[in-house]
Amino acid sequence: MLNKFEKIYIHPSQFPGQVYQDYLASFSAQQINHKFHYDSVKQSQKWLKIHETFSPARQDQSCIDAYAKCFQKTAEVLADDSLSLNLIGLGSGGGEKDKLLVSHISHGNRALTYYPVDVSSSLSIISAQKVRKAFPDVDVQPIVCDLLQSDDLILLIDEP
Repeated sequence: MLNKFEKIYIHPSQFPGQVYQDYLASFSAQQINHKFHYDSVKQSQKWLKIHETFSPARQDQSCIDAYAKCFQKTAEVLADDSLSLNLIGLGSGGGEKDKLLVSHISHGNRALTYYPVDVSSSLSIISAQKVRKAFPDVDVQPIVCDLLQSDDLILLIDEP
């Protein structure tokens, strides 16, 4: 398989100057900002392993069924809508739930763009690749963003 570049969008909340200010604020408050828990590939992989082991979304069949039911209902609501659709995965993590939702809503004549948004570039890329591999016709545009500092995210996504 030919590897190619991954186009990834970085929100200003993750620009180096802002990240540095967040480090300083964390040290001053003596409390580490959530975004630094997923800073490296190794940290992201550890989080995914913990999530896979302990998350009800992975281990509890009733929880898994609840997601599937919600996603099916979402697909039914959107079934008659032929407009293009933007799916924004907030804190996309490993992308499993988003992939399941895409499996329900990607059918039909509607253009679908999936934005996996995570504070971790590793997790955003993992989610993007997971959905892209399963649904090659879906436009995938990963975003690295601190959701606590991104009130403008929807405006940036809506820009042409």
